[in-house]
Amino acid sequence: MTDIKGEYRVENDNLKQKQAYFRAWANTTQTARYKFNRDFQYAEGNGKQWLAGARQKVQMTGRPAMEFNQILPQVEFVAGMQRDMEIDFRLLPRGYEDIRLAEIATATLKAASDFTRLPRISDQVFDDGIICGLGVWEVLHTFDDADDLLWGDIVVSRINPMSFIYDPWATKMNFQDGEYMGKASWISIEDFKERYPKSMNLATPGEWLNQINRYATQADDLGTGMNLQAELWDQENGRIRLLTMWCKKPVQIVIVANEKTGEVQEFRTKDEAQQLLDGMRQAAGVEATKPYQIMQTGETAMITDQQTGIPVANPMTGQPQQFADAAMASAHLSGLAESAGMQVYEQYQVITRKAKRPYWTEMVYWQELDSGDSPYQDRNFPYCPYVSRRLSDDPESIMGIVRNLADPQDEYNKRYNNLLAHLNSSSHSGWLNRKSGGADSSQLELMGSKPGIVVEYASVKPEQIHPVEMSQGHFQLLQSSERNILRISSINAEMVGQTTQATVSGRAIKARQSGGSTALRPRLRTYEEAQLDLARMIFSRIQQYYTPEKIRRIIGVAEMSVPMGVNGGSVFSDPLSGQPVPEEMIFAYLQKVKDVDFDLVFSTQPLTATDRDAKYQQALQMAQLVTQSGRPIGPATFNALIEMGDMPTKLATALKIDSMMPPTQPADPAAQTSTIQGGGGGGQKPPANGDGASSGGGGQGAGPNKQAAAQQRTQSPQGGPP
Repeated sequence: MTDIKGEYRVENDNLKQKQAYFRAWANTTQTARYKFNRDFQYAEGNGKQWLAGARQKVQMTGRPAMEFNQILPQVEFVAGMQRDMEIDFRLLPRGYEDIRLAEIATATLKAASDFTRLPRISDQVFDDGIICGLGVWEVLHTFDDADDLLWGDIVVSRINPMSFIYDPWATKMNFQDGEYMGKASWISIEDFKERYPKSMNLATPGEWLNQINRYATQADDLGTGMNLQAELWDQENGRIRLLTMWCKKPVQIVIVANEKTGEVQEFRTKDEAQQLLDGMRQAAGVEATKPYQIMQTGETAMITDQQTGIPVANPMTGQPQQFADAAMASAHLSGLAESAGMQVYEQYQVITRKAKRPYWTEMVYWQELDSGDSPYQDRNFPYCPYVSRRLSDDPESIMGIVRNLADPQDEYNKRYNNLLAHLNSSSHSGWLNRKSGGADSSQLELMGSKPGIVVEYASVKPEQIHPVEMSQGHFQLLQSSERNILRISSINAEMVGQTTQATVSGRAIKARQSGGSTALRPRLRTYEEAQLDLARMIFSRIQQYYTPEKIRRIIGVAEMSVPMGVNGGSVFSDPLSGQPVPEEMIFAYLQKVKDVDFDLVFSTQPLTATDRDAKYQQALQMAQLVTQSGRPIGPATFNALIEMGDMPTKLATALKIDSMMPPTQPADPAAQTSTIQGGGGGGQKPPANGDGASSGGGGQGAGPNKQAAAQQRTQSPQGGPP
């Protein structure tokens, strides 16, 4: 690394460039990372909300610095909303109208997500984003310690947001337009020696980023817990900081484009692309001449159909075409094959474009351990950031819901501590006792701490010094602090099952709940977009690394619990007959899944049970309009309503299968309308009383007491009493 001559000069310049990248990130995000750390401390509580100086001042007065964590419930509530939110991805083949292919590709993505335990990782990433504003997925393919040693595993991991390195000049929400990305992780000494046996001299445990040119401060600025830092320098069980940097370099990309379908296939060189076209040309020529054979008839030869034996006619005369000998007939077939092969060059075009391809470097103590080009075909950094909110281009503006709750939380903690101190210190403020003729001072002191004490005095009764009464303003400010936390976090009292008034209408509660959900919607929308980026990256890894055999296996494992096909059947079954599809057809579809470009779209279910029920009621009303027009609803509509009904999985699957059974009687739209209206789709309120009638009474289904009362009202003049 010290030699700057010849071929080492470029390597050294690249190392300096990476140092400059890291320095730019460390300097521009230092304040942001400090605030990230404080966000996590406020959310956790556990004695970490107080700063050291403020805690010391309180403890010097002999009082404990107590915390009343009002932030964690807000974080848990939003996290619960995300857990209830189901994102449903669908893959649409680009250039194909094959619904079957889309279903299999969608099932492949869902099965791979379950196989990698993606929901558990996504929950952690969302928690990071909602607390500090930034969450990060890392999507890799590895053979190291893989469950599948033959094909390897797609591994999705969570990266600590304080150790995630990104270009602060990036403008896109996923940072993919930046010059670099990376992570600062820990690796054990044993793993380091095993992975890098040629760099044993660098196997020194501990943090080194804060020792080189002061690029970083302490290890906790990069997400390392305070209780772990003391163990970093242990010679046997310690850790060493491993810096992984991904950068991009300009390259020429060669693509082969199908001008008819728009399909694009990427190659590294023109020679590779040309080899593909040559192979396709030869295959097209062979396919064009495959149905024909040369038949020798005396001194002449002719070309006939292999199956029927009928001679091929001359397109000019319509008569069987004859040749002087077999060589001339063979030459004619070669010309036919060449003509068919040339159509490949007319349909496909080789195009050269400029692009940037990622490459990676692993470093310790600014010494390069290993490097190489990105093994992934998507030309993206292998990271998917989730930015909860970013109000400006400054890294410090990345924030979660905790950032603006810090001041109200501090006010709440300090005000509550001061109130308790005031109450404890002023319960018996003191006594005015005459020195001669008064009471015994020791008895007065004992009277303030024990009940039932009899104090005798000589001639002058001691007078108690009453403490100053606490103003109601202190308690009002304390309550105001608690309300401010709800207001600032956009989580109002109605969303958490509380009310701010003694009596309030149901519509008002629903309106306030909807208002709180709307205020949180921007953060949830960015999470959905980040999930879309993640799904694209995972599916790209599937297409690149998973063979049809592995895709077949993981879908089969996933369908052991829940069938993934339409109508509650297997994705590898015929949707019309329900019969299994032949294995050769399954593998043909799976091979297409690996080769075809897809468009990825997603949809989400409503967040709360109230919203889901509202959507379900709306769907019932739409189905009612269909049946009222005289048209019966079929299995597709039944399945959609079952999906929206929040039914148990096994019951929903059984109902879908039953809905595909042949009907035993003709469809009756009028009966369907009556059933839908009776099920709550007609806007009728459910009974409010135990006798089966609404609280108004007098209906046909009312109990005997209410029926009698209704009869009396009808017999009396103007509905009054008899």
